[in-house]
Amino acid sequence: MTVAELMATLSEPDWIRHQVTEGAKGPREYQFARVRVVEKRHKRPGSWGWMMARRPVGCRNPKEFTYYLSNAPETVALAEMARVGCLRWTIEENLELAKGELGLDHYEVTKYRGWHHHITLVMLVLAFLKSVQLKWKKMASRHQFRKYASSWKSSCLGGSGRRPSRSPGGRTSSDARL
Repeated sequence: MTVAELMATLSEPDWIRHQVTEGAKGPREYQFARVRVVEKRHKRPGSWGWMMARRPVGCRNPKEFTYYLSNAPETVALAEMARVGCLRWTIEENLELAKGELGLDHYEVTKYRGWHHHITLVMLVLAFLKSVQLKWKKMASRHQFRKYASSWKSSCLGGSGRRPSRSPGGRTSSDARL
């Protein structure tokens, strides 16, 4: 039995709808279903796993399905498997970013240790930049960015909203008020 034949046996209620991410044209949604299977290793039965399929919403053509084989435990929810299964795109984007902007592929080393140091540092920088990006997105979505920016501006610019002027003695006009 092929994977497509196996997934064709599922009824419509077996498929759940899951929003993967926000795309340029709105949310990207797919339908997911899974079946518990026994993996086949060297023509012999192997361990238990999940066969998961992803399809565009309402699609019935098996050629447009994407299939995943997972060794996740039996207790994992289908929504969680769907979320993890769709992280491939994010991972690929981050690796492209690391190659293009952070120099992941710009190493000239002759020993494993130098290569390992380079790759480790680039991935550490990527993790830091992504955490900062996530923090700034959260701040912007809660409109705290504007509050933060305005409080920073008033504290740095002496409360007047304009840059303090320097006197010939090196003191600023805001220092004179102290």
